[in-house]
Amino acid sequence: MLKALFISIPLLLGAAEDELDVAKISEAIGHMIGKNLEDLGLDFDLDAIVKGLREEAEGIHSPMNEDECVQAIAVLQEEKMETQAEQDLEKADAISNGDIIQDNEDHPFPAADSAKHR
Repeated sequence: MLKALFISIPLLLGAAEDELDVAKISEAIGHMIGKNLEDLGLDFDLDAIVKGLREEAEGIHSPMNEDECVQAIAVLQEEKMETQAEQDLEKADAISNGDIIQDNEDHPFPAADSAKHR
């Protein structure tokens, strides 16, 4: 019984290798890279990313080293967060001034103009 198990393991491993599809794996890697880029919260130029992948595969050096790239991403993320914070503050000011009415059914308080209708 054990001998049969040891003989079948290489056969199973061989079958698994035959079933692996490099194109599918490559596409899955692309999806993983895309998900990681999406998690950074920035809009990247996908054509330039593909260009970078191809150039790296060809041995062409990157226009930035890794530290420079990480630092640049951090700056972009900080700028985006600052812009979003400014927009959120402007919206909050507009809501509190009654310039716009927050449409939120889950909010426990009535809209600002509902006091006028009482």
